[in-house]
Amino acid sequence: MRRLLALSLLLVAPPALSAPPTAPQTVKYRNKVMDGLGAHMGALGMITKGESDRTGDVLAHAEAIAALSKTIGALFPEGTGPGVAGVETEAKAEIWTRKDEFAAAVKQLETASDALVAAAQTNDPAQ
Repeated sequence: MRRLLALSLLLVAPPALSAPPTAPQTVKYRNKVMDGLGAHMGALGMITKGESDRTGDVLAHAEAIAALSKTIGALFPEGTGPGVAGVETEAKAEIWTRKDEFAAAVKQLETASDALVAAAQTNDPAQ
């Protein structure tokens, strides 16, 4: 019975997953990713300030930040910015009006987060 249920879910899921998300769904997903990025940065900040003794988690947070940073550029497609009917977002209009600057900022975040992982791998708090 479980196999039949699993198989039926696999058969139904692909069509459901192939429909493009609506603009509000895209914004909701983007918000979740950005919240996750902020949560990992906040946790890492607590560790580095001595507000948490979870120093063994530094690398995990750094790797999560690096992984999420690589998704950010694609999270802001046309039609998901402020002023679009049916879209509620806190994202700034400049993301869409100054695309080159936004892309450069995203690239800087990716580079910095990769450096953060490298520093975390040293296990040296000074890094």
